[in-house]
Amino acid sequence: MAAVTAGLAVPMLLGAMAAQSVASVRAYAPRQLRADQVLASSPAAAAAVTQSLPGARQAPFTTATEAGGREVTVHGPAIDQPDFGVSRGLAIGEPELLVAMGGEQAAAAFADGAVVAFGTNLVPDGQVTLAITDIPGPARRITVPAVEVTTGSYTEETLPSFVISRQTAQRLGLPGLTTPPHYLIRAPLPLSDAQRDQLRTLQTRSDFTATSWAEPDLDLQSFEQGMRSILLALLAVAGIIALGSVAAACALALSETRQDLTTLGQLGAAPAMTRRLMAAQAWLLATLGGLLAVAIGLGPFAVQALASWQVRPRLTIPIGPSPLAVPWTLVAVVAVGIPALAAAAASLLGRSPAPLTPRRGG
Repeated sequence: MAAVTAGLAVPMLLGAMAAQSVASVRAYAPRQLRADQVLASSPAAAAAVTQSLPGARQAPFTTATEAGGREVTVHGPAIDQPDFGVSRGLAIGEPELLVAMGGEQAAAAFADGAVVAFGTNLVPDGQVTLAITDIPGPARRITVPAVEVTTGSYTEETLPSFVISRQTAQRLGLPGLTTPPHYLIRAPLPLSDAQRDQLRTLQTRSDFTATSWAEPDLDLQSFEQGMRSILLALLAVAGIIALGSVAAACALALSETRQDLTTLGQLGAAPAMTRRLMAAQAWLLATLGGLLAVAIGLGPFAVQALASWQVRPRLTIPIGPSPLAVPWTLVAVVAVGIPALAAAAASLLGRSPAPLTPRRGG
């Protein structure tokens, strides 16, 4: 069993490392829009996009800026750090906007007047500061309650990372309530290649020039494809190593139990029964070794994820805890597939010891 565990632990550890890398890159990759969102700047464009995406819903909103120079920016200890590129603009809209941005879980706080922040660790103290610039007068600052939606922040200026209800904006006297609206459309599923091609066709019209959506991240896709190739190679290596280890372990165990199997044969056990015993022994060795290898492979990353959940909330940086990514295919192969294959091989290829012919006489 120790030999099987040692043979499987290294591929399992490398496979978990590859899955962890993909999950971290996907979790912290910057985005301007989600894969199921389209941003339009005119009612006609919003209507056409909504019609072209079955089941899509649109939400109008304005940004807290006016042509006269008045604007609102959101501030906080983590928000103001320049290295993370959080968009500090503020969007004003109805509950439909919160749904379109992916913040349905914050609907109650949104209705109560809180600012909803899209990101992690942006509002560790439960509040943000709204800086209202009124040129040529001095800027005024308002502290308001805030809640987080940890689905990833919006970067650059395509879509603000913060949203407030229109009713609350009116109560606070924020600018931007009468500026021309934008329209955020959210489809029920991520946009397909065909749907993006259709949007490109619509974009050739004059009133669609400001329409935008998220294109696939080619670098991320290439990285994930490379990691999938690594996992497939690890599956092959794990299978070869495991079968070799199980074969050696079963051969050693068979040599030690040959006398017992011979005794069973003397007592009338059929060769099929002894082959089943060898198959059960191979399955038990491979299963125990595979489960130990899975624990060894996932253990360091589970500890890392647990520690980050304890430490990251205390840090003033807008980065969430480390995700725990489990390569389920590799786990299934190591813990289930290889033991089944080992048992089948032992049953088909194993040879029962020939029973000894009892001697007569002295």
